[in-house]
Amino acid sequence: MTVRQAGFTFPIAMTATAFAKAVWPIDNEAADAWLKSRCQDLQGRLWDVLWLLKLAARRGGQEVLFTLSVMDWESKRRRNIQLKSVCGPGDNAEPVITIMLPDED
Repeated sequence: MTVRQAGFTFPIAMTATAFAKAVWPIDNEAADAWLKSRCQDLQGRLWDVLWLLKLAARRGGQEVLFTLSVMDWESKRRRNIQLKSVCGPGDNAEPVITIMLPDED
């Protein structure tokens, strides 16, 4: 539902590495607790990624680079994460937007 609320009509996929760095650490109870203690939540952080992607996508192009600032549980500081999105064919040749780190394919 969040994808549609952000105004996207195509499905969105995200690599596990990009998700863990930009949205929420995967299977890490210590990180969960620390982030929640800083008033962070998965839904809000996902919304931030989608909203910034939407703004960056207005520039056009098949590959879109954008940066967001996140609370990093490892360093206990705010840091910038650069992400890349590409629109390409999904499993059934349907258009899918994939969000990843800049060095991922």
